[in-house]
Amino acid sequence: MSAVAVAQYPRWKRRTAAGVLFFLALWMAYVLFVPNEAKGEGVPIGKPAPDFELKTIDGTSYKLSDLKGKTVMLNFFATWCPSCRAEMPAMEEVYKEYKDKDFIILAVDLNESDLAIRSFTEKFGLTFPIIVDKDDRVSRTYEIVNLPTSYFIDKTGVVRERVLGEMRKEQMRAIIEKIQ
Repeated sequence: MSAVAVAQYPRWKRRTAAGVLFFLALWMAYVLFVPNEAKGEGVPIGKPAPDFELKTIDGTSYKLSDLKGKTVMLNFFATWCPSCRAEMPAMEEVYKEYKDKDFIILAVDLNESDLAIRSFTEKFGLTFPIIVDKDDRVSRTYEIVNLPTSYFIDKTGVVRERVLGEMRKEQMRAIIEKIQ
């Protein structure tokens, strides 16, 4: 801008714009450098998994304590999450391989629409239960910060493993074999 154009731009608008930019920069610094209060440490390994009851979009209810006697992979995800999408085919393969061996996957969707979940399930051909955390109560209890996050729970209801991020088939199999 030329000096003439700057002079014609009202001083109050320049000051307002500068103030807005200053507060925006201050807010960005706060977001980037102040630690998040959500610890995200989750349920400790070796402790009982907190019980909950959630439903699928079709209304089927799943209560974690009713699954004692089975090894459970509790996977927190969202349909928009790239890493979640990438691990779903591996989860489906592992589910088909182990479902007759007292193993179940409960995929916990973080409160998305029924249409998004149904479309996602059909696209990936998923056959394991997808339950919906409508009020975020379960994800808060398990202190979910990163997606995907998977908990592996043994047949007695105790958390034996927690994995943050995308998993591969081999990793899932190794954990299941170790705790079954």
